[in-house]
Amino acid sequence: MSTLLCATDTRRNHPFTLDEAPDPRAVTREKLIRTFLDVVIPETSALLAVIAEMAGDDDVLRARIRRELGTRLKVEPAWLARLRETSTYQAVRMSHVLGDGDNIMLGVRLPGGHELTCLVYIDHNLGTLVKDAFFVPAPVADMVAEFRRVTEDPDTRWEDISLADARAWIETAIELAAITFPPLETET
Repeated sequence: MSTLLCATDTRRNHPFTLDEAPDPRAVTREKLIRTFLDVVIPETSALLAVIAEMAGDDDVLRARIRRELGTRLKVEPAWLARLRETSTYQAVRMSHVLGDGDNIMLGVRLPGGHELTCLVYIDHNLGTLVKDAFFVPAPVADMVAEFRRVTEDPDTRWEDISLADARAWIETAIELAAITFPPLETET
């Protein structure tokens, strides 16, 4: 899902072509969502449930999608319909004395109690931007313990940080990564 939304993010366009007329064949976020709204099948319902929760501050889009989902059959798997109940409960920063980058680990609890860890690598050498991010199907405490086990460097630091600080760091680094050209690409 994140790949689809990333492909439609206009911030990733070449900075020297911003004055040119957009390609009418290009898929925009709006066209993509409209297609998902128009095609009533379980797969598009699942995608729309995720998009509604990834809509950020776009309350109009979120309401539009939720209104449409209310007219459809039940979204499957059931936990997708309850994504808004997802909570982030802990943030841990792993840093090194040289300051090249930080791993921000977010403990995430899904409806039903399943836990994930979202790992976000913020690269300071590239201008303090998100270079990589992915989810691991394990609680954050397990991930921190594993990282501590495999990282024997005494110059590595671990600290709990507030969720507000983690959000501020990550959002700022995402914004910078979104306008970096050429866009960064990773395997994850």
